[in-house]
Amino acid sequence: MSNLNKRQWLQIILVVVALLFWVLRKANVLYIPGVTGITLGLALGMVGVSFIAQKDKTKKFAGVLVLAFGLLNILVAFFEIAGMV
Repeated sequence: MSNLNKRQWLQIILVVVALLFWVLRKANVLYIPGVTGITLGLALGMVGVSFIAQKDKTKKFAGVLVLAFGLLNILVAFFEIAGMV
């Protein structure tokens, strides 16, 4: 794991934060609207952009799908925030 760059560490941290807030929400301990969706969406967006930058067409296509799912997570998080207001 020592050969991971800063971008990959940031992606891992964002996924762990999203998972932590999701578990806290499911356990009825702490609920902050939109945190899980935004952090997971950012992580997926970063992964998707890195896949799109590669030369392989199948990885580019997979990157587009991952990026679209990340953007969908962010959109749903904003709807969740708007629903709480």
